[in-house]
Amino acid sequence: MPDVDHEEGVTAIRDGITVEKSFEPDDFPVPAIAFAISSDREESVTVRLVDTVSDDIAPENVGFHPKYGAEFWDVDGDEIVFEREFSGGEEYTTVYGLRGSDADVPAKFLGEPSIESVDPPLDGDEAEASAAVDAAVAAVEDDSNAVPAIERIENGSEMGAEDFDGEIVPSDTDHGRASDSEGAAATRAGDADVLSTLAAEIEAADPDDPAVAELRDALGIDLTRATVEARIEHLQSAVADLEAYTDALEAFIDENGDAQGLLEDLRDEYEGTTTRLDEVESLAEDAHESAESIDDQLDSEIDELRAEVERMESDIEAFSDELSAVIEMRDRLTRALGGLTAEGTIDDGGDNPVGNDGSIEDAIDPDGSPAPDAESSDGESEDPSDDPAAIPEGETDADDPSDTEGGDDADGRDGE
Repeated sequence: MPDVDHEEGVTAIRDGITVEKSFEPDDFPVPAIAFAISSDREESVTVRLVDTVSDDIAPENVGFHPKYGAEFWDVDGDEIVFEREFSGGEEYTTVYGLRGSDADVPAKFLGEPSIESVDPPLDGDEAEASAAVDAAVAAVEDDSNAVPAIERIENGSEMGAEDFDGEIVPSDTDHGRASDSEGAAATRAGDADVLSTLAAEIEAADPDDPAVAELRDALGIDLTRATVEARIEHLQSAVADLEAYTDALEAFIDENGDAQGLLEDLRDEYEGTTTRLDEVESLAEDAHESAESIDDQLDSEIDELRAEVERMESDIEAFSDELSAVIEMRDRLTRALGGLTAEGTIDDGGDNPVGNDGSIEDAIDPDGSPAPDAESSDGESEDPSDDPAAIPEGETDADDPSDTEGGDDADGRDGE
């Protein structure tokens, strides 16, 4: 596995499909691994790409961007699988995001991606040329790991399917493998830095690679055990969370009952509320009807009171007219009797009906009968009202009953 530049990434090529993998810390809300996939094929092909993450990376710390092909990704254990159909000459970019403290360590994620399959694959010479390219790239990567002083070669940046002539020199390949063995031995002998680099590369390498598996066994790294332990820990954590949730749910059910009981209680409360609402509506309707009845009754009583007031006003006006007539009659009688008193005597044959002091009471006996000297010579009493001269002008209507009635009260008014 090459010691890659994090800015440039790594490249994988197979059957006319080129995959460039790079670390993008700033282009997305979280650090992300980007894959630029291009097809040099003329026909449509289906590409299956497999990427491996470190064992200590929790699956929940890896996410997919919905705008960059999230629907084409799937997680299978410690492998992340991308599968999509590409048309001829198409280029496509997809990413997955990283979370947690390991997101700032790109070396854990920049292992070379594996193009697991291209369907349909290349035919004949094209397939052999692609296989030769893969072998040559592997040889160069082995050499660069064994000898740190050698310049790092980025796969695909200086070599492509178009530049490769399809021939492989066995001696070069054998020499590369020999150099790899010698370089590894020299590194294990005394170069601690190279050992650290090699260990990191092995951790980031494809676990299905037989050479990597042999190196892991030689170094005592049990990938299967570590993966199983990580999965067991994750499963235990999930079970603990489930138990806590179950306990909380059981406590809630014990306190409040199950959902069916809650629904029944809600139905009962709803029915009770509906019944009370109907009663309130009925009471409101009764109150409205009662108010209307009271309004009608009040209107009727008010009309009756108004009619009664009008009758009373009419009676008062009649009484007022009668009272005015009585007052007028009294005034007339007062004036008539006042005129008689002012004259003091009545000319009737020289007889004087008034008393010695000039008042008319002296001419009347205590029993109310006229005094003897007040009678005429022929034994008849003289009534001043019989003398037209004794009645003031304008008061000569002898036929007015009020005048007669006033004459009957003359003694009393004169006394006043």
